[in-house]
Amino acid sequence: VFGILCGSQQAMARVYASAEYNAAYELFNVMQMSQTLDDSIAMMLEQQIRMNPALAKYRVTMQRFFNKYMSFEAIKKDLAEAYLSVFSSEELKEISGFYKTSVGQKFVTNQSRLMQLGMEIGQKQVEVHASELQAMLMPGMNNKK
Repeated sequence: VFGILCGSQQAMARVYASAEYNAAYELFNVMQMSQTLDDSIAMMLEQQIRMNPALAKYRVTMQRFFNKYMSFEAIKKDLAEAYLSVFSSEELKEISGFYKTSVGQKFVTNQSRLMQLGMEIGQKQVEVHASELQAMLMPGMNNKK
């Protein structure tokens, strides 16, 4: 979700028809994008606090900020434009068709859990190899002195 928003602003400068927006919004609906985005924000916040426990005292403030500026309602139009910069409205309708199937809904239902597992796998890999990263960073740190 967040990755697609990082695309070129030039690619999204086009004006879209309401039917195109509706195709994107229908996809978001069958993908349960609002819930998925809420879950992603919560996981991102938890990850940040895990990495920097001093942020824990700011959890409520950070959550309010993210809810205000990164909620589905706050970014829905921009997100639709990002999707429309990659997919035609007909393609979005085809993707919606998949998400309406039982397998598509199974994916939607488990998407947040899969993202969590992916984050845990990545975090574990970094932890296991943290000493290697430190060794790689040391020459640069020593040159700064």
